[in-house]
Amino acid sequence: MELALNWSMCLRGQKSVPCGLYRLNLENLKRRAGVYIIWYQGNDGGTSFVVDVGQGILKNRLGEHKKESEIEELTTGLWKDTGEVLVTFSNVEKKHRDGVESYLADTFELRGGVKRYPLDDPVRVNLPSFLPEYQ
Repeated sequence: MELALNWSMCLRGQKSVPCGLYRLNLENLKRRAGVYIIWYQGNDGGTSFVVDVGQGILKNRLGEHKKESEIEELTTGLWKDTGEVLVTFSNVEKKHRDGVESYLADTFELRGGVKRYPLDDPVRVNLPSFLPEYQ
């Protein structure tokens, strides 16, 4: 089984771009639930890596991630002037979320310690074409 997801982008001026995690107005996501990918994108095509993946009520989950020290450090520490923490998300039915999250966690080499993900069988999905590793 493969699900076709519509990965969200944000508008910056007239251009659709990946959403900056710390610029994103979470109130706009209070009724949305699904899966997400958080990554760090270096300026001018520099270093990039996926930081985390997850699922749930997007406003709540992304709000929690904004407070995590390992993600916050990317905006204040060594990395702060060299790129941005970005996020994309997609609506996914609750019955598929564990499997999609499992697939995303298996697909990306995630940074930042040991994380726990569902043990469900992975549900394959299309990946966002704008993620640097997949261009």
